[in-house]
Amino acid sequence: MFSTRKVLLLAALLTAPAPALVAQTAQYPAPAAAGRPQQGMMRSPIARLLEQRDTLRLTAEQVTRLEAIDRDLQQQNQPYTQQLQQLRPEGGQRREDMSDADREAMRERFEQLRPLMEKMRSNNQAAMEKAKAVLTPEQQQLAQSLMPQRRPGGRVQGGWGQRPDGSR
Repeated sequence: MFSTRKVLLLAALLTAPAPALVAQTAQYPAPAAAGRPQQGMMRSPIARLLEQRDTLRLTAEQVTRLEAIDRDLQQQNQPYTQQLQQLRPEGGQRREDMSDADREAMRERFEQLRPLMEKMRSNNQAAMEKAKAVLTPEQQQLAQSLMPQRRPGGRVQGGWGQRPDGSR
């Protein structure tokens, strides 16, 4: 008969690798989960490419290089992300329901956020250029078609960090 102690030890040994495996796959979820935004943060454009690894037919070497680019991008953007979270508006009140003073405060807060968002956009564009160099011409073309996505407010973000009009 197994003692309670042996059963608990066996259960602990069997479940120990699970958190490590979850940690490895959580950063770049399977393509089925790729359409859902991560809770509380925006995915980087490189993470979106990695989520499409099967569609893009990325090699193991390409995945490794893209993961390194994404880690660098996350490190570069981390201070800006933290500042954005600190300055993020509270309450989620609809603009139509706000007083004039609340709207003015929102405009001022957005003006504080603008330089941070521009720095992050610049970092994202530089990372996408690095990622582009990792991909074959065929993969670049396919990635370009996958990257434009409708953003909140109806705007479309072009692939490779371009604006919808093609400018940067």
